[in-house]
Amino acid sequence: MEQYGYLTFTARLKRISDNLLYSSKDLYKFLNLEIEPNWHLIFLIFSDKDTLTITEIAEELRIFQSGVIKIVNKMKEKISKNEKKHKYKKANIKEEVMYYNDTCTKS
Repeated sequence: MEQYGYLTFTARLKRISDNLLYSSKDLYKFLNLEIEPNWHLIFLIFSDKDTLTITEIAEELRIFQSGVIKIVNKMKEKISKNEKKHKYKKANIKEEVMYYNDTCTKS
């Protein structure tokens, strides 16, 4: 095993990292938060500042701009899906209320 020292160490770190990732996903799910674990850092940054560029976020997190862009795009996609889902639910509720009103006035 000694000959693979760095490889076994990095593999172990990867397993620990994966376990943390899955545990945090489970925690967010338990708290009914529909967010990804890596979004937390973005939210933290914006808790202090109102607006930031992709470059500023990347510098704060010390990651590449392409990584920030991927995270932000996933956030936008999730928001868009949620808005569509809520619009659909509102439309169904309106239809049910209208149906209920029609049946009540006919009796």
